[in-house]
Amino acid sequence: MRKSFWILFFVLLASNLFAQTNYIPSGVWKYIDGHDTIEFYLKSSQMNVAGTTYPILIGFHKYIKNGQLIESSMGDINTDYSDKKYTILLYNVQENRAKYSGNFKDLSTDVNRLIILTKLTPKNISVRLTSKQVSKNINGIGYTLPRNFTLIRE
Repeated sequence: MRKSFWILFFVLLASNLFAQTNYIPSGVWKYIDGHDTIEFYLKSSQMNVAGTTYPILIGFHKYIKNGQLIESSMGDINTDYSDKKYTILLYNVQENRAKYSGNFKDLSTDVNRLIILTKLTPKNISVRLTSKQVSKNINGIGYTLPRNFTLIRE
């Protein structure tokens, strides 16, 4: 009986760990803090460079601050990579990664930022927005969205 318990325990543990490694953060994600809401919609896509296809995630976002819409690209969620209407582009998409990075387009300031998504749990990812080291001079241009927040899968 005791041996059966341990076998069952390790089988369940292994299946749980395997399920967490097959992870691509596609779908709807939200951050809500009082009257402020950030919504991301991420979907798998492909980028073709010199005849080689790479898996990517493209995304769209909506930001509501104090109950008022500040910016949104959600009207373009039915487009794909070739349409260039996304505001989020994440590279090197693989199921075994817990961290993704790429570009975030701040619509209000017309500045491309570096975005880093880190898996906290299968239903929570942290988001960090920062400046690109090689970007044009953007000193004095603030961030429209908060620089750090946590999204919850809807």
